[in-house]
Amino acid sequence: MIMPKMPLLLTLVIFLIMNSGCTGEGHKLNLPDTKDNLLLVSHLKNPLLTVIDLNEQEIIRELELPFIVSDMVKINENEIIISSQQTDSLYSLRLDDHILEPFVETGKGINELIFIEKTGTVYAANSLKNELVKVSIQDDIIVNKKNTEEHPSSLTYNPDRDEIYLANVYDHSIQRFDGDSLELIDTLTIVDRPNGLLYYDQHLIAGGHGATEELNRDVFIFSLSEKETVHQLTTGLMPIDFVKTDDSERLYAISHGSHEVYEIDPETFSVLRKIEVGFNPYSSLYHSGTLFISTLDGHTVTLIETEDFQIYKEIAVAPGPHTMILLEGIK
Repeated sequence: MIMPKMPLLLTLVIFLIMNSGCTGEGHKLNLPDTKDNLLLVSHLKNPLLTVIDLNEQEIIRELELPFIVSDMVKINENEIIISSQQTDSLYSLRLDDHILEPFVETGKGINELIFIEKTGTVYAANSLKNELVKVSIQDDIIVNKKNTEEHPSSLTYNPDRDEIYLANVYDHSIQRFDGDSLELIDTLTIVDRPNGLLYYDQHLIAGGHGATEELNRDVFIFSLSEKETVHQLTTGLMPIDFVKTDDSERLYAISHGSHEVYEIDPETFSVLRKIEVGFNPYSSLYHSGTLFISTLDGHTVTLIETEDFQIYKEIAVAPGPHTMILLEGIK
């Protein structure tokens, strides 16, 4: 007997399911099996994860994702937590089996993450719902939320006091929360439309866009003990990201409006050197003498050797490179 032909739509659905890379456990990513150091780069303009081999300094994979990534943090040697403003959940990417799957529900709108290894805690800023989200993962997964002022963005952590600092762009404020209870301790006013925070030795380093009629060019050094700005450094236009070396001997400010990176001496809080990079640098990462800069509209990942403060490689990538994670010798 001749079987009737399968309807075209049903055939297409079965084909898509079989080739989607999804399993019953989640979405399978085709991460490379290598012992080399890898740089994972997310993109704000495409649901994409670029994989760069740092030994060869070239792209070896471009992996399609089910959503656009807003941030990523590595919580152990085998797991990365990923956020998206489009999804209701944070996602987990396991490096042993390459499975991407929902981790915990937080609500849409997460735009920045920070992981505190000592306490086993992920903090997240939700700019859509104006919330600070705390995800405790040491034992059971426990989620707590706290209302914030308008459009929370940058986060930094004070390990000496177990405190979280959160910049609220549209309310021009920086809020200070107890890391355990999420109780609001204080609200600081340092710069208009703050964006970019870094805790350093009882100081809060803050940048931002500034007032609409007069854009900001300064980095503000706020003393937590004196409760006032004690230094104000003129850098490039709109410094919005900061990173420090492992030994904390140098700080770097990323000015996305003037497409520059500034090297800062943290002892004197003075600018030492600057260098131009691609258009609209927006995210940075430091590792073993190399500063990695993603340029959101320059579509490059720039590698800067910090001793000589010179660019030694620019890697062209897909549009909108953003947050980065370095994986050391995964297998």
